[in-house]
Amino acid sequence: MKAKPQKTKIAPSSQARTPKIPRKITPDYLRNAGLYYLGRYNATTHKFRSIMMNKITKSIKHHEDPALSDAQEWLDIVVNDFIRLGYLNDQNYSQSYIKGMKDKGFSSRKISQKLNEKGISNYLPSDNAINDLAQLLKHLKRKRLGAFSNKPINHEKLLANLARQGFGYNECQKALHMTADEINDFLYEMDI
Repeated sequence: MKAKPQKTKIAPSSQARTPKIPRKITPDYLRNAGLYYLGRYNATTHKFRSIMMNKITKSIKHHEDPALSDAQEWLDIVVNDFIRLGYLNDQNYSQSYIKGMKDKGFSSRKISQKLNEKGISNYLPSDNAINDLAQLLKHLKRKRLGAFSNKPINHEKLLANLARQGFGYNECQKALHMTADEINDFLYEMDI
């Protein structure tokens, strides 16, 4: 038996896609769109507010209604409700983000920089002290650099790379003079 060739539909290139019309902003729409977004993504208050403001500005640009000040008031009410209900919690977000970054071996400087970019710089917990030497050793092991590298080491290039990652010069010098066994022992003692 011969298989029948399937027909494929090809859209004519002369037809341009019509842009999607944004929905008109109402308090209920803001609440529902916010719940949908937070159901899919974990976000900071700052990020959530900027995403929703993008929706508001697109809608107002197209529909010219409601006034921007009214929509901002509705957004403030939605954000306050979500904070009260626990859907938006910058402190929990920062703690989970710090844990993930620590697991990947990022330096404390890099972590605080990333948190600052996300608009939650004031939630760097003091009890979550980060041992930069341990983070550096974890980074070296994970990226197979330094003692874990199979290639000849160019110390200047490696130091520059580690400095860009936010590690200090003294820590880098100490880590680059350690053997792979010493690094593994140190990480084992630190329970990392």
